[in-house]
Amino acid sequence: MSIVDIRSVNDHGITGRQAAPVLLEIVRRLKIRGEDYVIIHARDRIRAETFSDIDFAFSRSPVLAIQPVLLEMQNEGQLLVVQRLHYDVPDCYYFVVAVPTADGADYLQLDCLCDSHGINKYHITSKDFLQETHDDSGLSAPRPAVEALYLLIKKAKKGSITPTQLEYINGLIERESTEFQELALRYLGRRALDLMFAVISAPGSPDVPDQLRRLAACIQGVERRAAGRMGMRYAFQ
Repeated sequence: MSIVDIRSVNDHGITGRQAAPVLLEIVRRLKIRGEDYVIIHARDRIRAETFSDIDFAFSRSPVLAIQPVLLEMQNEGQLLVVQRLHYDVPDCYYFVVAVPTADGADYLQLDCLCDSHGINKYHITSKDFLQETHDDSGLSAPRPAVEALYLLIKKAKKGSITPTQLEYINGLIERESTEFQELALRYLGRRALDLMFAVISAPGSPDVPDQLRRLAACIQGVERRAAGRMGMRYAFQ
């Protein structure tokens, strides 16, 4: 059965335990094929089998990297590729995969990024996601500075963050403080970096939600200015 491209996707919620071994098999086959990939965050939830969707970054299009693995496993009867959503960002795809169970199906939602320009909503290029990756209990992980920046941007855009999440992000930054600051300055500038440190400096503080809103507004300003510069560049070509 071939994959059908669509333009909408349903949220199937938290996946069940049947999907976790299938996800680990997908990862195993990616390694065998020599694909450059990372699972960007929440690797602990994969091991605990309490995940909803999985964020991947690849060095080449997911159509070339992960789709052949999914089709191979579909032909073996291990899963069914239900949907493939193509983002506006080139080479970014979202796969919904059904894993058969005794009473129906569990679902894997695989959010797969390949972006050499950093025009995705987290601004980070595939090159930075995949630079100096490390093994996290059998799963490929990005360097701490990259994961911290990704999580802070993501939480700012969502408008919420828990003390536990802040503690985790602080731990990442402590491991690569200089690298984190260099990345944040390169992608978002001094104002955003200062706001990020304001967010993480006081876990549990009543000021955190307001600081998150300020950070989100700052990121939006960076995005607007970048879009304006891109428009002017094309106008004068």
